[in-house]
Amino acid sequence: MKEKHPEFVEKLEKHGLIYTRVLGTGDDPSSPIGRGWHSTFLTKDKNTAEERYINAVL
Repeated sequence: MKEKHPEFVEKLEKHGLIYTRVLGTGDDPSSPIGRGWHSTFLTKDKNTAEERYINAVL
C-alpha cells in the first residue's frame, strides 16, 4: 500500500486512525456489527455499559 499510496500512508502514520462504531440497543443479525450494546457490554444499564467501555479501552 505504501508503494501505491505513499501520501495516504504517511498521513496515517503521522495522525493515526480512529474507528467509530455505533451500536443499537438490541442484536441485529442482518447488520454487519450484529450485536447491540446490551450484548456487547452484558448490561441493560447505559452507565454500566459506558463504564465497561472506558475500562476496556484503557
